[in-house]
Amino acid sequence: MTTDQGKKNVLLIMTDQQRWDTLGCYGAPTCRTPHIDALAARGVRFDAAYTATSPCSPSRAALFTGLYPHQNGVLANGGRVNPEVPNLAGELAGAGYQLGYAGKWHVDKPLNPSDYGFAGRDFPDYGYPIGDGLVEGLQFGGPHRHAPPHYAQYLRDRGLEPPKVLEAYYGDSPAVRTQEMYALQSGDIESHIETMVAEYAAELLRDFAQTTRETGQPFFSRVVKPARQL
Repeated sequence: MTTDQGKKNVLLIMTDQQRWDTLGCYGAPTCRTPHIDALAARGVRFDAAYTATSPCSPSRAALFTGLYPHQNGVLANGGRVNPEVPNLAGELAGAGYQLGYAGKWHVDKPLNPSDYGFAGRDFPDYGYPIGDGLVEGLQFGGPHRHAPPHYAQYLRDRGLEPPKVLEAYYGDSPAVRTQEMYALQSGDIESHIETMVAEYAAELLRDFAQTTRETGQPFFSRVVKPARQL
């Protein structure tokens, strides 16, 4: 969609910790990804794209700034984006874009998306909205990891029960034995985090689209799906 200003609206969707070979459009024999496959069929699919670095925050900061970790300042998880380098938020806001963010952050530990001018709900730091014993059986870095209130409020607003862990796989090294690598949880899809993030994203897009229709102002919205939930 092109606005009255001749600028494209942009929706950036990022999945967390997903290998290329878990997508049907790249030949995955087991995983079913029909919607992504449809986007790939009518868009552009890259056959030789590589992440700037493997750790979480440095990789996200590289996308956020367009710079390698040694240039943007985020060399490890918990780092801070160098405030003197350009980033997506500043450049797009300067070009007149509305900014939206839904889902996991984990880019700049001291700052949240709202500090950069994004509309939406903040999920600080790692951004996984589970903790405080909300999901029975979930360890994820310890039983009392603090979590923002958005997920609990989402469940209450819809009269949904929190899911429970049915099965989980833990890493072999001591550093990750208290944290699920992935987990199978109970409940309908509406009670899971992915649906919450999708609803938040759709809510932002509806608001942005209304503003675009009224003023012609384009939007950029970033949606990040959390990891470790199946």
